[in-house]
Amino acid sequence: MTALDLQDLRITLGKLQAVRGVDLRIAAGEMLCLVGESGSGKSLTALATMGLLPDSAVRQAGTLQVMGTDMRNAREPAWRKLRGDKVAMIFQDPTTSLDPVWSIGEQMIEGFRAHRPHVSRVDALARAVMMLARTGIDRPALRLRQYPHQLSGGMRQRVMIASALMTEPGLLIADEPTTALDANVQAQILELLAGLKRDFNLAILLITHDLAIAARHADQVAVMYAGEIVEAGPREAIFANPFHPYTRALLACRPGGGQLGAIRGAVPILAPPPAGCAFRERCDHAMVACAQTVAMMAKNDRAWRCVLGPRDMAEARPVAASVRRTFDGGDMTFTLHNVSVGFASGSGMFRKSQTVQALRDITLSVPRGGVLGIVGESGSGKSTLARVLLGLQKSDHGTVTLFGQALESLSRIDLARQVQPVFQDPYSSLNPRRTIGDIIRLPLDVHAIGTSASRDAAMRAMMARCGLADGLARARPGQLSGGQRQRVAIATALIMRPAIVICDEPTSALDVSVQAQILALLADLRAEFGLTYVFISHDLAVVRCIADNVAVMRAGELVEHAPVAQIFNAPQHPYTQRLLEVA
Repeated sequence: MTALDLQDLRITLGKLQAVRGVDLRIAAGEMLCLVGESGSGKSLTALATMGLLPDSAVRQAGTLQVMGTDMRNAREPAWRKLRGDKVAMIFQDPTTSLDPVWSIGEQMIEGFRAHRPHVSRVDALARAVMMLARTGIDRPALRLRQYPHQLSGGMRQRVMIASALMTEPGLLIADEPTTALDANVQAQILELLAGLKRDFNLAILLITHDLAIAARHADQVAVMYAGEIVEAGPREAIFANPFHPYTRALLACRPGGGQLGAIRGAVPILAPPPAGCAFRERCDHAMVACAQTVAMMAKNDRAWRCVLGPRDMAEARPVAASVRRTFDGGDMTFTLHNVSVGFASGSGMFRKSQTVQALRDITLSVPRGGVLGIVGESGSGKSTLARVLLGLQKSDHGTVTLFGQALESLSRIDLARQVQPVFQDPYSSLNPRRTIGDIIRLPLDVHAIGTSASRDAAMRAMMARCGLADGLARARPGQLSGGQRQRVAIATALIMRPAIVICDEPTSALDVSVQAQILALLADLRAEFGLTYVFISHDLAVVRCIADNVAVMRAGELVEHAPVAQIFNAPQHPYTQRLLEVA
């Protein structure tokens, strides 16, 4: 049975032609991964299959069959009957999808009983317990009485999956379901989806920007760019021999060594849509014929939209950028000796507070000009360690020195001039009311460094160095893409020329192509300014790509610390070995 059959899907938002002629077909028991950069139209395509497009959107389709039902002209009551019953969706962030004031049990049975009104509340709760257990949640009966904030990120995502499967749908749409999860939990969720696909003969449309996920779990892969499918086919064939230059460039951007592919520019704005191939302005193989309409080519079980044939692409090589830099290995910037940090937890009127050890006897050094990668699961103490290095968290025991001086002896101003952070989510760390120029020059204003004219010149020079157009100085964060906002965060951190930059998950939410650009930028800035990086990430491939040394943390302890080659080629600790197995 075909669970989803889309042909010639077109979605228009005002003058913006966001999706253009998309064809997708997913059979029962099959997983199709839809990949591509942000702005390609992936999420809009998924929303169209659920009847959840915004009111401003105009949808047209030659075929729109969902679980055997023609939904081209369906009205909202028909979509409401289908959604949550035969078709279910899992969104990227379960925190925003779960109601914080309702218990897990109430949220799970609400939609189920709406589609199964004859089922009693008791039986619905029993089914919720069964589905939670099926998704690997321990003590499921207890979890029903808990609230979302009492569960970890991985458990909340499992709740979302269990809720979606309550009615045993035939089609599950998962939109970036593992982006914010660490490698171990991510692997568990993906293995869970693979098992459910097999056990329930479930069809899955998985939207992701992580090509490693598609490489491991997809049956079919569709590559989307600028509202169009540019290549589609079986997973093994796509990854072994991509036919489209965009697919080949995306695969080259995957981290894992000292070289990263580079895709210049960004996804074009489709108002109006470009004539000919939308990728030609970024393509290293563009020719005159690319300006004309490019039809979809097909051969056997492969399809691609390019004037070049498979034989032409076989010898093509994408542009590569090196992100591995040598360093002098001189004196130490940071030195931590037996550092411990604990937090009080669980205090109440009738119970004593308990101390949770976030860090336990951490001894670590960071050489000048080097990159220390810190990896570990959520809750392992990575961010607490970053706060200690930034002077935002005092240690209970041990000593921390910066260039030989005790950290606590430095003033806030002196420390800020030496150490700066770059956080995971630049949108939440940038003031939405300020212009980009004001945000970047703010540290110079606060510390009264130079004249107003010199500060403005320094701001514009740093913007240029970080790949930000001068015209963006008057823009605000909400007008920028994710990659541009991260460049603003980097420029803001470097405007005072610190010696050390603490990067806390700086690329986890970015497309693979933008991630490659940011990693290459960080490497270039390190070489130019002699920077030292502490790079925190749950993505081991990214750490392998940029770090010189790696520290592996678990439950607040440093379980292994060694050069990057030793960690990835000959890990000693069982926990490190397990992290690498699931990466």
